[in-house]
Amino acid sequence: MTRLRRDPWVQLTDLRRAETLLILPCNAAACVGNYFRAEVYRASGRNTWREADALLRDLREEGRVAFAAADSSILETAPEDPRGAIVLETEMARAMSPGGKDWRAWSRGWD
Repeated sequence: MTRLRRDPWVQLTDLRRAETLLILPCNAAACVGNYFRAEVYRASGRNTWREADALLRDLREEGRVAFAAADSSILETAPEDPRGAIVLETEMARAMSPGGKDWRAWSRGWD
C-alpha cells in the first residue's frame, strides 16, 4: 500500500490490491480535490470518508478496501469523461472546481 502523505487517514494511491470498492457520497471537499478533507460534523471528529476509513483501517492499510465517490458535479463539468460520476480515491483531483470554489447547488444556480 502506498500512502500520499502522513494524514490521520489512509489514502490509497494504487488500487491493484483492492478487493472491495466502497462507494461513498461526495462532499464539499470535492472542490479541493480530497473528500477526506471535508468538514467534520460528527462527535467522533470525522466526516463520512474519515469515519469509513477508521472503521476499515486494517483493510485499508492492507490496500484491500478502496473508496470512491458518487459525484454528480463531474457530469456537469466533464460530461464527455468516460469515467462518469464515480470518482476513485486515486483520481479525486478530477472533482476539483476552478479556483477551489464549493460545488454547492446555490453556487451553480440550482435553487
